[in-house]
Amino acid sequence: MKLTISHPKFSAHPELLAFVEKKIEKLGTFYSDILEADATLILDKRDNKENKVFELKVHIPNHSLFAKEQCASFEEATDKAVEALRKQLLRYKGKEAPSHEKVV
Repeated sequence: MKLTISHPKFSAHPELLAFVEKKIEKLGTFYSDILEADATLILDKRDNKENKVFELKVHIPNHSLFAKEQCASFEEATDKAVEALRKQLLRYKGKEAPSHEKVV
């Protein structure tokens, strides 16, 4: 899986980037055909303590999935978005499996 992590308008700590990378790579255990993942860390300038935004777009064959979370920390936002993508991948994986109809 090709992984791109961008963080425009601020400098992210290497520990944060490693955390994000580790979380996203775990998605491969739920769906092995992930082609690419694009993550974006955004620092919202509003006066709100929940000003950390994490966006994740995952590209799989013939489809893309997306999740966005806003929380007080990038780690929390990452956890929630990755969990949302995990659920989407499992749901998608279930839909693409061939259906087995019983013939009576």
